[in-house]
Amino acid sequence: MTKNDTCKRLLTAAAVLLAAAAMLHTLFVGLEIDEEYALSLGFRLVRGDRLFYSMWEPHQLSALPPALLIAAYTAVTGTTTGVLLFVRVTMLVLKAVLSAWFYRSLRAPLGRTSAFLLALVLFVFTPTATAVFGAYFKIQSFVFMPIFGLNNGMVPIISYNYGAARPQRVWKTVRLSTITAMVIMVVGFAIFQLFPSTLLGLFDASETMLAIGDPALRIISFSFLLAGFCIIAGSVFQAIGNPVYSLIVSVCRQMVVLLPVAWLLSRTGRLELVWWSFPIAELVSLTLSAIFLRRTLRAAGERLSQK
Repeated sequence: MTKNDTCKRLLTAAAVLLAAAAMLHTLFVGLEIDEEYALSLGFRLVRGDRLFYSMWEPHQLSALPPALLIAAYTAVTGTTTGVLLFVRVTMLVLKAVLSAWFYRSLRAPLGRTSAFLLALVLFVFTPTATAVFGAYFKIQSFVFMPIFGLNNGMVPIISYNYGAARPQRVWKTVRLSTITAMVIMVVGFAIFQLFPSTLLGLFDASETMLAIGDPALRIISFSFLLAGFCIIAGSVFQAIGNPVYSLIVSVCRQMVVLLPVAWLLSRTGRLELVWWSFPIAELVSLTLSAIFLRRTLRAAGERLSQK
């Protein structure tokens, strides 16, 4: 087992323990909503009160989900003793199901470990956050796919000209690819900033999903402005023969920065702050990529000048 595998297993185990602690907190402390208000309205519906007739409290429709759970529980047990615990357990099960769906959706683009850990981070928030994140990754693939296609054409060109000792063509290819990738990312950034509701509308987004998703897409899309350069730099490392640099940047971005920062920001209880973990991770990735790219190109130039 390599050190990288050991690190991943330790981080996964730590995240699982933290998620378990969050579940126990929810189970015995609360759902971080006004439970008394929600359950009292639901209980009144079960007892026969009518919406907008004998009930005049605001947010009456929020009583429907707890009313269904209370009615099912009392029908089976014949008592309301323990109904609060039943509601909490039901919500945790729903969160777990949506987190599993989230993991399956992101396993391909993010990898098994990162998708699993991010699913645990969002597990402590509303299930709608998981749906928003899944929708985001489906949409962002249309922005990133052209750059991945650009990479597929760039790598053999750089490798061939580097082997043929044609440095000018290598530098020109790197420069042109970087500019093209950054232009594509700026266009993607503009679309996410201007039309987040339209993009989420492709997934029949509810009002709650739009309320969470609009700021999420706008915040995460700031990482686009940095990601274009990072993707090209990672491919340059591989084309010139320094794949270790690409591995270091990838591991630092996802395992060292993205996941820990997302977890730390989630401790604030403010979901909108969790989305900032993506631009922060991309900023670290940009810094490392710039340092490694400068080192790689300088070493490549020295080797080519000796030929």
